[in-house]
Amino acid sequence: NRSLRGKQLPFPYQFENECVVKTLVHDIPEEFKDKPILDFYSALSSSFDKIILLGRKNIDDLTVSFAYQMEEDEKKKRTRNSWHTPYTVDIKNLDIPRWKPEVKKWCTLLQDISIHLNTNITWYEDLYSGNTQYVDKFIKNLEVDLNKKTFYKWVNPDKKLRRQRLPLI
Repeated sequence: NRSLRGKQLPFPYQFENECVVKTLVHDIPEEFKDKPILDFYSALSSSFDKIILLGRKNIDDLTVSFAYQMEEDEKKKRTRNSWHTPYTVDIKNLDIPRWKPEVKKWCTLLQDISIHLNTNITWYEDLYSGNTQYVDKFIKNLEVDLNKKTFYKWVNPDKKLRRQRLPLI
């Protein structure tokens, strides 16, 4: 994240050893606003020994999730403080066409970053599939000392934030 309690952090960032940094493809520091975006990701990635690019295969599901969060922010005048809490959504109430072009642009950018950094994309749908063979392969390819049992708990499909509404009978 580029900010700490609302303050912009100057780039290059100072990281502690053994840290995890999450960024979204459109989170670019001021120092790179007028430069090619791939230059930023090259500079950022050079600070780390492991890079995970996490994406969604299903752009429609991604768009629904993003649209819901953005429209809830607008309705409740909130600032993303509840983006990481479980929710259910009624898709009929979302303005999907409003958000789809931006989401598609980000997905294309993630593909470009993947090619530029020569790093495969890890797909959210696979990681949260409940398929322990896939998760084992992910951990093995990452080449880190990771407690599988603990990691399985974090990527359990029950941990997904969007909850499916069950149809009433």
